[in-house]
Amino acid sequence: QQPAMDSLKFSTTALHTSIPPAAWEGGAERHLAPPITLAATFVLPTGVEVPGEPVYGRYGNPSRLHLESVLAKLEHSEHCLTFSSGMAAAHAMLQTLRPGDKVVAGNGLYGGILSQIRQLGELGVTVSLVSGVDPVEIGAAVTSDTKIVWLEVCTNPTIQVLDIAETVQRVKTRNPSTWIVIDNTFLTPWIVRPLDLGVDVVMHSCTKYINGHSDVIMGALLSNKKDIFSTLSAIQRYRGATPSPFDCYLVLRSLATLEIRMEKHMASGLRLAQFLKTCESVQSVQHPLLPCHPQHQTALAQHQAKHSGMISFSLSSGVAAAKFLAALRIVKSAASLGSSHSLACQPARLTHAMCTQQERDNAGVMDGLVRLSVGLEDVEDIIEDVKQALVCIQSF
Repeated sequence: QQPAMDSLKFSTTALHTSIPPAAWEGGAERHLAPPITLAATFVLPTGVEVPGEPVYGRYGNPSRLHLESVLAKLEHSEHCLTFSSGMAAAHAMLQTLRPGDKVVAGNGLYGGILSQIRQLGELGVTVSLVSGVDPVEIGAAVTSDTKIVWLEVCTNPTIQVLDIAETVQRVKTRNPSTWIVIDNTFLTPWIVRPLDLGVDVVMHSCTKYINGHSDVIMGALLSNKKDIFSTLSAIQRYRGATPSPFDCYLVLRSLATLEIRMEKHMASGLRLAQFLKTCESVQSVQHPLLPCHPQHQTALAQHQAKHSGMISFSLSSGVAAAKFLAALRIVKSAASLGSSHSLACQPARLTHAMCTQQERDNAGVMDGLVRLSVGLEDVEDIIEDVKQALVCIQSF
């Protein structure tokens, strides 16, 4: 019951004047752009938490729940949890481990996650690093104590592709209780839905293609398993690494254009890869839709001949790679990927700088490797920029 407003003083009136009912007439569906709910806490009519109703912003927020619902639908998932970054999502997943557990992980994972996994040994967790795209080797490493198998469907930054169905079959044959975690950041559900192929958890750095505009940091974990969701939900709630309502709104906005963005990323990325194959100063090019790619047939079948804008290619040395990046004009030398802007980096000095030399060698991250995320600029302008930068390194 609202207080008698006419008797209230100035500041109380400012705080307690009710929202006009007409403002929400017909519910949120009337709003073509979803409303942003910024409230950090919510009124409890009965004084206690009621399941399904908002309580506190860290526990749940209408803007966040809306985003999680849409992401779940796109990834064919029953459950979705979003976090304040991709690394926070990864950390939440790793917090489910206990001393005595075992983790099998691809040796070509993103360096930040590889570093987190390497540190698990200090907590009594056994870590086995294997080829992240060899289902036979992955399956052979699984034992009765293996809690998690952590892989990328498309490796960062070497652009190798995992046969998900065969990997799931081999892992589950060895240990049906093992959780298979797949990072789908490089491809998105527009290209492949790992949960449909038997994976237990899908991870995204939503910062990348899911958001796609280099203005949000966010991560997500998705699963069809109620027990996994319950465990992760408690970690999300009480560790507190949750995204802001405004960031949730921005990512939700971006999902509306994900398909058309990915179509252009794919077309431009393939065109650039084909150009790079003709360049004498480029030693090798990795793009799954090139017939020479070692997992080309997997990409055709598993991904329906689709890919993102991700390319990697090798130059003669680390010096040549650094000079190439410095010579670019349109393509920006920067961390991250999946942006509207084309971005390039030298992984040995950036994404895997926190790894040991042996780890970089095992991952195939050589000093001359360049990772390029093709953006939404006109592809001919991107090619011209890459061409002039390659001319600048001809002496290296």
